[in-house]
Amino acid sequence: MNSSLKTSLSTRFRNARDVKLRDALARAPRHGEALRILDLGGRTEYWKRVGYDFLTELGVSITLQNLHESEIVPDPGAPKGLFDWAIGNACDLDHADKSFDFTHSNSVIEHVGLWREMEAFASEARRVGVSYYVQTPNFWFPVEPHFWSFPMNHWLPRPMRAGLMRHMKLATAGKAKDVGEAYRFVDSARLLTKGQMRFLFPEAEISAERVALLPKSLIATYIGSTSKSPTGAKQEGLHG
Repeated sequence: MNSSLKTSLSTRFRNARDVKLRDALARAPRHGEALRILDLGGRTEYWKRVGYDFLTELGVSITLQNLHESEIVPDPGAPKGLFDWAIGNACDLDHADKSFDFTHSNSVIEHVGLWREMEAFASEARRVGVSYYVQTPNFWFPVEPHFWSFPMNHWLPRPMRAGLMRHMKLATAGKAKDVGEAYRFVDSARLLTKGQMRFLFPEAEISAERVALLPKSLIATYIGSTSKSPTGAKQEGLHG
C-alpha cells in the first residue's frame, strides 16, 4: 500500500469515526454545566479534527491525560477553556469514581502493555467515566497500522517479526538498528480481538469500522445514565 493511499484511507475512516463519536457525545448525560471528558492518551489535534465549533456548541471540557509531561502539546488556536491537562498512568488513575461524564480513548489500549495492563486500563476507563468510547485496531484485520507496508505481519511469530525488522523497513519506525530496538517496537503494540473487547467492556456496544466487509477497528461505546450508577469498580488486584 503506497503512502498516499494509506493517508486517503486513514482520513476516510477517521471522518466516519468522528461521526460516531459526535453522536455518542451528544447522547451522553452530563452532571454539570459542561460535559466533562477525560481523554486517555489524548492530543489536541485529534479534537480539532472532531470540530472545535461542534465541541464549543455542545459545551464540553476536555482533560487530556498522558503519561509524560513532554506529551502535552497545546494548540494556540483552540477555544479558551476547552482543554486542560493531567499527567499520570491511565492504568491507575487518581480520579474519583464517575468524576467524568465521558471517558475517551483512541488507539491507546493496545500500547499499554500486557493483558494485565489492558485489564487495568479498561477497568479505570469504566470506573471514572459515566459513559465511554474506546477505539482500537482489530487484531484480525490483515493490515496492522504500525506495520502497514507488510500485511499480516502481526500474525507472525514474535521472533520472526523482530528479525524481519532488522532487515526491512516494515514499520512506521523504519528498519531497526539492532535486536533490542526491533523487539521494543514489536512489543509496543498488542492488538485486540472483538471477544477480548467484549470481555474488557462487558456493558458496551462493540462496533466495527469495516474495509471491504472486514472489521478494521473496534469501538466500545457505552452511554451511562443520569444516576451515575457504576459500570466498573477499581480492582486492587489489577494495580498492585
